[in-house]
Amino acid sequence: MADYKFHKLLKQFRKERHLTQRSLMDKLKSQGYSYTESAISKWENGKRVPPPDVVEAIEDILESPKGWLLKAAGYRVDAQIRLLPVIEPEKAEHFQQLSIVLLALASNLESYRDQIDIDSSSRVGDIVYGGWLNLVDGVADALSVKMRDIDKSLALNLLLHLRKEFPELANISDWAQLRDDKINHDFIARLKIKASRGDFVGNCHLCPSG
Repeated sequence: MADYKFHKLLKQFRKERHLTQRSLMDKLKSQGYSYTESAISKWENGKRVPPPDVVEAIEDILESPKGWLLKAAGYRVDAQIRLLPVIEPEKAEHFQQLSIVLLALASNLESYRDQIDIDSSSRVGDIVYGGWLNLVDGVADALSVKMRDIDKSLALNLLLHLRKEFPELANISDWAQLRDDKINHDFIARLKIKASRGDFVGNCHLCPSG
C-alpha cells in the first residue's frame, strides 16, 4: 500500500464501487462537503489532495481500507481508530493468500457475468476455479475466456471467513453453487474491496493455530 499515491488509490477504489466522479461528488455533498467534478478530477490526476476530514469521508463512502487513503495522502492516521487490528505474522500471511484467492475469484465471476445470459436457476459451476469459459465443441475458440486458476482448498476455506458478511454466500459450501442471479456487479465490487482490505474475520480449517 505504501507504494501507491493517493490519486491512484482514490481512482481504484471509486471504480471498484462503480461510481462516477459525479456520483462521488453527490455523496460528498450529502455529507455536507461541496466539491465539483473538476475538483475530484484534480484529486485523481494528482494535482491536489483534499483535507483529511474529506479523505475520511471518502473512505467511508468508498468502503476502502481504513486509513489507506489518509496515509497515501500524507496525513496522520489515528492508530486507535483507523488502523486494522495487529495480527500474528503467520495469520497475516494466511490472510494475504486469502486476499489473492478472493481477487482471482472476483475476476473469474466478473468474466462469467460478462459472458452469460442470466438465469436465476443456473449455477456458475467449477469454471469459477479455472479453465476456459464459453467452449465450442470442447475446444477453446477466439471467443473463449481463460479463467484464472484458483487453489480450490483455499477458496472453500475462504467461504468460512465471508459468510457472515456476504448474504449471497450464506447457504453455500462451494463457490460453484453460486446462482447466476447472485453474481451482480455490486457483489463482485464488494468482493474486490474485501480482498483489498484483507481484514478477514473468524477462522477456517487452514488458519494458523494460536
